Amino acid sequence: MKRLILFALLLINTLGATRLFAQSTLMATLSHEGNVTTYNGTNAFSQAMSAALDGDIITLSPGTFSAADITKAVTIRGAGGGCDGGWNEEAWNHATTINGNVDIRTNNAIVVEDVYFNNTLYYDYTDITNSNSKFIRCRISKVYYHNWSGKIIDAQFINCYITGEVYCKTGSNMSFTNCIVRYPHNNENSYMDFLNCVIRGGDWGTLSIYNSNFKNCIYINYNTNYSYLQSSNSASHCVFIGPNDNFFKDVSPSISNTSVTESFLLDDYQLNDAAKATYLGTDDTEIGIYGGIMPFKTTPANPHISDMKVAQKTTESGNLKVEITVKGFE
Repeated sequence: MKRLILFALLLINTLGATRLFAQSTLMATLSHEGNVTTYNGTNAFSQAMSAALDGDIITLSPGTFSAADITKAVTIRGAGGGCDGGWNEEAWNHATTINGNVDIRTNNAIVVEDVYFNNTLYYDYTDITNSNSKFIRCRISKVYYHNWSGKIIDAQFINCYITGEVYCKTGSNMSFTNCIVRYPHNNENSYMDFLNCVIRGGDWGTLSIYNSNFKNCIYINYNTNYSYLQSSNSASHCVFIGPNDNFFKDVSPSISNTSVTESFLLDDYQLNDAAKATYLGTDDTEIGIYGGIMPFKTTPANPHISDMKVAQKTTESGNLKVEITVKGFE
């Protein structure tokens, strides 16, 4: 959604003020039972988290905040995760970045939307079993563990871009829907589900993926030593791009899967026209991140001001012209 709004007064509320001054002022707002508290500066996220209670909402402006552990069952809403498949200068200019490692330290579900975690998101804090958390339109460098006693179960990643690595440890499970995922791996006592994803393999190949399900996915790796998908996995309507001519040969069941050597993907992970007509998923939409019922998109759900122009002087009638571009879901 893009609109030009000429009535600035309509936007002078907590959220509007946050977005209006975001380019010059880092701001976090904490909403608790209808009451809103505002924090400013690089430590604003940490301050809001410290003051939050379970069920509260933390809203973050564009900009880079110092990292803080997630210790409450909160909803965190950023202005954008900068998680486009390709380079998008506008998305990066308006991204909300958490700078540094973050631990999830609550048993209860958290929801994180439109945030870029530029380092590691840890999920196994001591004696914590985090359940039913959701990450939506986030860019995350790495999802990993400390070798501590905690785990994460029923974690959902939707329209996310995992740029470095994902490891699913013992007793944990994760699902990825319409995501770009780099190097997912796990052990025999955990599992992962991938629906309409683009998966980029890592140096260890597929020998370290077990008990996982792949549906309507594109798996990419050009390493000539790359192995075949383990037999404990299942796959349906997937395509492997790489040197192996039968990547899915050991998988049972293996339904409508194929392997190709030449990529049919464009820079932003769109399929070329021929591939869109050829490779269809279980629902007859294209495979990959732009198919299915939740096609990949990075426009934040939380409306924010992406551009503002203010005239340097008033008109003869005393009016000041203000042009504001607001972005949110179309």
